[in-house]
Amino acid sequence: MKIFQGEEAVEKLTNIVRTMTQYFSNCHIHYVANISSSVRRTEEDDARKIPVRAPNKEKTKLVLQRLCDLGITTSLYLSDSDFVSGIPVNGSNWSKPIQLVYVAGKFSSIDGARGLVPVIASMRSLINMNSSALGRILNWNKYIATQLLEAADVPTPKTWLYKLNNGWKFGQHPPCKKIVILKNNCEAFGLGVSQKSVMEVNDLESLEARCRNICEEIKCPELLVQEFVCGPEVYVPTYRLGNSFYVPLALKIDIESDNWKEGDPIGFDVNRLKKHTFSPYENAKIHKEISRYSSVAMEQLEIDILSRMDFRIGEGEHPKLFDTAETPGMGVSHAISRSLKEFDTDIDAWKLIVSLNVARYMNNY
Repeated sequence: MKIFQGEEAVEKLTNIVRTMTQYFSNCHIHYVANISSSVRRTEEDDARKIPVRAPNKEKTKLVLQRLCDLGITTSLYLSDSDFVSGIPVNGSNWSKPIQLVYVAGKFSSIDGARGLVPVIASMRSLINMNSSALGRILNWNKYIATQLLEAADVPTPKTWLYKLNNGWKFGQHPPCKKIVILKNNCEAFGLGVSQKSVMEVNDLESLEARCRNICEEIKCPELLVQEFVCGPEVYVPTYRLGNSFYVPLALKIDIESDNWKEGDPIGFDVNRLKKHTFSPYENAKIHKEISRYSSVAMEQLEIDILSRMDFRIGEGEHPKLFDTAETPGMGVSHAISRSLKEFDTDIDAWKLIVSLNVARYMNNY
């Protein structure tokens, strides 16, 4: 495992882009938008607020235009089901030798749904631009993900799983006096499930009652209960090609809202304000630590090409990885794009992710 950081990481990524852009005209991307209006919405989806977080037509149009500007042809699928059925909005250009698939966001609360497109793509000999089916499923079952991270010695908040009908997994539960945050196990790992998701465990009976109420409220059969880390939140965009990992910059996040202060959870309502601001995280020692942890996490969770690793820097400046995004947002206001803007480069997120996928295709990584 080789890990490159800062300016060196950007220099190497820039060289990959310069080498691979000549092949963009040979690329066709099957873009699976998952626009909420095009798929069947269930009561469970609405209860967990998934449709309001799904991609919209305006964002999809901007992405397709950017890919067109790069000389790449595309076909648009409005949903996962349309891709499975092979029904794009427009025709596909099968004459291009490099056939890629990109899945934009999650549209369903069904466990394992994110692995559907990669499986179908592999059966059609298409290259998935996100992670493999295994990587997507491992990454989106947050309880399993934390167990794998612990096994790899990546510091992560202690995590328990409460099942509505069966109680605590393995009979393990938080001790009294522990401050915890309650989350959906397969969606919005960094967001609490209610306005007051952080609580102190006074006794097991009251914690279980709270878990049952939330499970019934969001129509979810299980709930993640995780140690809450109160401290700065730092996002770490991490790129991968083979056994090389590139971490240009870690970004500290702030929310411009009177209802939020550093250390608070970024709950759903606060997240929807879209008042996020990013600044470089200047602590060189911690940056080196979290760069290594991010790279190990990508390896352990089978994440390819691009991820965004989210840390909380707790007491004593000890980082803990609390969220892993294998399909992070790549819009101009998101952390991935903002991190690239901090360097003197004309690379944007889409140019980079396509270049890395072409390099993977060319070199059989």
